[in-house]
Amino acid sequence: MYNSTTSIIGKTYGCNTDKFTWCQKLRPVNVYLYYTAYIIALGFAFPVLNITVATIFSKILGPRRQGTQQGIFQASGSAARTIGPIAVSMLYTKYGPQMAWNMEIAVIAVTLLVWLIFYRRMVALKIPTPDPEICKILNANDAMIISDFKPRTMTHKTLTSCKTI
Repeated sequence: MYNSTTSIIGKTYGCNTDKFTWCQKLRPVNVYLYYTAYIIALGFAFPVLNITVATIFSKILGPRRQGTQQGIFQASGSAARTIGPIAVSMLYTKYGPQMAWNMEIAVIAVTLLVWLIFYRRMVALKIPTPDPEICKILNANDAMIISDFKPRTMTHKTLTSCKTI
């Protein structure tokens, strides 16, 4: 059974074989499979993945400028959610679902390839521990002013981490 166009009470349903040449060779999707996959993908997977990826990204950033980096991350996601449907719908209209899936596979393949190429450069963030000698000086003389130290030697973060030693 292939897709076809049917008219019920003046409304046309199905794949318009007059408009789309790819309708002739396309098999219809099982309705139950479609709705099940739709509910799983949009109802469960997207929200969970969005939260998880944002959390992992913030952990990767560590003490860096989180606000700026998270803003860029969210802006790029918003741009993808804006441009993606337009691009895929243009591909789908012109070539059918086969080309839309091919594009998805190509994006995943490029992502995996880049990940494999840069795998050795992906290292865990290492936060340097404060110099124990500076911490001894600070603990002995708590009234010391931060500006007395050179910025290369110690920062405000070093001061706060010395208090935990």
